[in-house]
Amino acid sequence: MRKRPLISVLVPCYNHETFVIDSLESIKQDPYQRIEILFLDDGSSDHSYDLAADWLETNKAHFENVSYARQENQGICKTFNTLVRSSSGDFVFILASD
Repeated sequence: MRKRPLISVLVPCYNHETFVIDSLESIKQDPYQRIEILFLDDGSSDHSYDLAADWLETNKAHFENVSYARQENQGICKTFNTLVRSSSGDFVFILASD
């Protein structure tokens, strides 16, 4: 049997503490089995990163790979590029954290 493709879900985040958990939960609800999540906080001044990191650590067993990091604010284009370079999936899907 052929192995299904790995989907990289890229989640850039900037000051979305109100929405970030709902966004991550939506990934968890997907029935597809081969998902990796790459979360990159782009210098948020709220608690977005802390909330996401806790959620990702707690739920990492549901995914093939989980990565989360923070950086100084670079803007959305550089953040996307960083996420794409870090992905290992056969396909990428960008999901806004809000």
